[in-house]
Amino acid sequence: MARYSPDWLAQYMSRFSPVRDSEDIPDAGPESELAGKITKHAKEHGWVGQCFRQSIKARGFLEPGLPD
Repeated sequence: MARYSPDWLAQYMSRFSPVRDSEDIPDAGPESELAGKITKHAKEHGWVGQCFRQSIKARGFLEPGLPD
């Protein structure tokens, strides 16, 4: 079993944690623009995502088990 130094571990773990250069600034735009940004980001990273307005009709479109 290999033993790694604390410096190596910190460098390795930094690959998996998001780097934030500035504080999170909330999006002041309408919800539809935010949903578009979320959908675009998910597609760019190959993630499964879904954004629907909260309505009774939209419940029929949602995939079971996925968060909205």
